[in-house]
Parts: sequence; structure tokens; C-alpha cells
Amino acid sequence: MFDLENKNIYVNNIKLDYKSFSKKMFVSHKIKLCMVVTGSALWQIENRLISVKEGDVVILNDRMKRVFKEVSEAEGIELLTVEFEPQLFVNQFRGLFYGKDIEKNNVISDHKEINKLFKEIDMEVQKRLP
Repeated sequence: MFDLENKNIYVNNIKLDYKSFSKKMFVSHKIKLCMVVTGSALWQIENRLISVKEGDVVILNDRMKRVFKEVSEAEGIELLTVEFEPQLFVNQFRGLFYGKDIEKNNVISDHKEINKLFKEIDMEVQKRLP
């Protein structure tokens, strides 16, 4: 199912205020799952403008160009990200991160179970649990 040998998974907490975000399009070489912990923003992903808010989860593959266009002036935005190498998943799971479906809709809004899993991952990282 998963090829974990010599592969790393990174969990990060990113906080941006309305002045501190980059205005350049970029691509990451990792797949990212990003949950909006607090705040809101307007995110350009490829040619789409997507409004994200607290509780939204954004799926980004290693080919998607993206940039924040606006970040909430009042509260900024805080993201909890889980990043991993695309090679982590064998072929049967690649469809989750590539293809027309993910290019059209890569935002999951207010999914309590997914948000709960993100919080559990964050707790494990903070407490350095296995």
C-alpha cells in the first residue's frame, strides 16, 4: 500500500499575515495536504481562484502552480500542512492526487473527520509520538 522505505513525511504549521506572503507563483516537489486552521485567503491554484477558510483542506500535487493572492488582513491565515514525496504512494493511489478530478476540485470544505485527523497528526508531531 505505502512505500515508506527512505521516504519522509513532513508536518508543518505555517502562519502568514496579510503582508508576509509571497506574491510569486511556485510549485513544490512534494504533495501537500493543507488544512486552514484559522483565517481565510484567496489562493490562485493554476488558473483558478479559490477562497479558503477555517476548516478547508486543500490538496496540492507536485505539479500545481499556486500563490496566495490575498490573505485576511484581520487574522491572516494559519495552515497545518502534511507534505510527502509523490513516490510514497504506489500506482493505485496516484489518482487521488493527479488527473482531471483533482484539477477541477481540490478543496474539501468542513469535513469533520479529515479535520480531526489533521489535529491528531499535529498532536503526534508536537508530542513527538511515533
